[in-house]
Amino acid sequence: TIGEGAFYGCLRIKSLDLSASSLTSIGAYAFKDCKKVQTITFGTGLTMIGEGAFYNVASLTTIDLSKATRIETFAFSGSTTQDFWMYEDQLMYAYDMRVMNGELTAIDFMYSSFAPSITSINLTSATEIGASAFANNTKLTNVVLGENIGEIVVNEEGEEKIIPNKLAYAMFADCELLEQITLPETIKALGGYAFYRTAMNSINLENVDEIGMSAFLSTALTSVTLKKDVVLGGAAFAYCEKLAEVNGLEGVNVIGELAFMGTALTEANLASVKEIGNFAFAMTPMTKVELGDKLTKLGENPFYATEIATYGKTQDIVFNGETIGTEINENYEA
Repeated sequence: TIGEGAFYGCLRIKSLDLSASSLTSIGAYAFKDCKKVQTITFGTGLTMIGEGAFYNVASLTTIDLSKATRIETFAFSGSTTQDFWMYEDQLMYAYDMRVMNGELTAIDFMYSSFAPSITSINLTSATEIGASAFANNTKLTNVVLGENIGEIVVNEEGEEKIIPNKLAYAMFADCELLEQITLPETIKALGGYAFYRTAMNSINLENVDEIGMSAFLSTALTSVTLKKDVVLGGAAFAYCEKLAEVNGLEGVNVIGELAFMGTALTEANLASVKEIGNFAFAMTPMTKVELGDKLTKLGENPFYATEIATYGKTQDIVFNGETIGTEINENYEA
């Protein structure tokens, strides 16, 4: 075992070969801020990597995680610093600019990351992974996931539990070069911000039952496939500006607030949806929507700033005990 903080801030280590050792675990923050470390080689016995163990190890490009079963919170993440730019001889905050509704709009500030520079990771043995384990890895392009991954969750009392078949909160957040990933069929839930601001343009989620808040916020997605009866958290796909194709949308159960805000959807069949949250489809080029008789809750202005003029709940028109047609009823409890 390498103890907690063992090499914290050491600037002399550039490479480390522990392949001949019987090392099984690395403690919390063991290599934190070792900014010059580029490669580390472990033996086949390494299974546990502690919280923040390689936090801010910005030069690290190569590490074999194929045998690791537990990777804790922030293990391979790093801090960010706000970027600036010069404008008319003045130093100003740098902004991430996007074209929205035909206008150049400031979406967020821009930052530089000090997370490791790993390009590829193999997590086939991993069963327990903590929040933000690989967040801010701006060089990461390839990820292989195992079939038994679970999320490490710690409550306010410090009690830990493992949620099986779930990717952790912000697990790959801000991995801006991550273009594709294949989810094993065993993955049933995605934590909030799991793939926030990644570069993937399509993903198959046909086995996922729950997609957390902002899981794909501001990604490059153009198409996605959803599972029947899936529950979409708030802002799940918000500001995916190129997202024009959502396969399986007609079978979704719950659509959280802001879920598809700022996407490129032009129409939506929501025949099976039970709940639609506030501003769920706001600021989209949507011109057509179909609601079904399962709808029980409609949030505030879900089609704000679209061309949808009327929305409501489709109900039967009954006359003398017989159904003679249908109508849109806008006067019902939201």
